[in-house]
Amino acid sequence: MVTPFILSQILIGFAFLFDLASFQFKTRKYTLICFVVAASLISAHYFLLGQNTAGIIIALSATRFLVSIFSTDAKFKYLFLVLVTVAGIVTFDELIDLLAIAAGYIATFAVFQPNEKLMRQRMMMATTCIILLNIFIFTPVGIATETFFLGSNFLSYWRFYIKKKTE
Repeated sequence: MVTPFILSQILIGFAFLFDLASFQFKTRKYTLICFVVAASLISAHYFLLGQNTAGIIIALSATRFLVSIFSTDAKFKYLFLVLVTVAGIVTFDELIDLLAIAAGYIATFAVFQPNEKLMRQRMMMATTCIILLNIFIFTPVGIATETFFLGSNFLSYWRFYIKKKTE
């Protein structure tokens, strides 16, 4: 029998594949498409683990990523900041929920940033919050996924910005 925990780990395992691919694209649109798919799977993973704040914040992230493909208009950024705030207030249950809320805020500023370099930097900060959340709730595949996602982001940042400067 597949338990909710096992199913959550399988879903985030699939998200892992999209997360790994996401930052290997230089084109912002393709990076964000990968984020939409990964965030949808990660959201379901959190709901299966009973982490409703994280589940709703990441579901909002999937929607936010989709919107940000088409627009970096500040109106949408502010709309999603309000939505994260409302979701956080309505679902807040324990202190670790603050990590999901912080990640939601930081990632919102990231994806509505038209500068791809700044988007990557801010996503590194948001991912760090999610890694900490995953450690506290102990989701092993979640920890691995987000750690590799952060590593993938660092690798692509190095390839596109640091290595390029030295050449």
